[in-house]
Amino acid sequence: MPHYANGREAKAGDLVKTISPHGPQRTVGIVVLINPGETCNAQMLPLARQWNDGPLYPVPQYFPECVTLKECLPLIEETAAPAEAT
Repeated sequence: MPHYANGREAKAGDLVKTISPHGPQRTVGIVVLINPGETCNAQMLPLARQWNDGPLYPVPQYFPECVTLKECLPLIEETAAPAEAT
């Protein structure tokens, strides 16, 4: 199974931020599909983009895009335990 830049195992549904060295653009999105063994080993549904160190701008159209998980970091490290029903 592919891993992120910090070594954590990637899973569909993870909220991630790209850290690609190929340009000033960063993207925040949700991993929707993982393709083990591929260079572009995941599809991400982008939610927001950032250029340089500016603010995040919402993505107006939601089409999955190809990403390399080694160039991504998960934004949420741990999932909280579900609340108990009362």
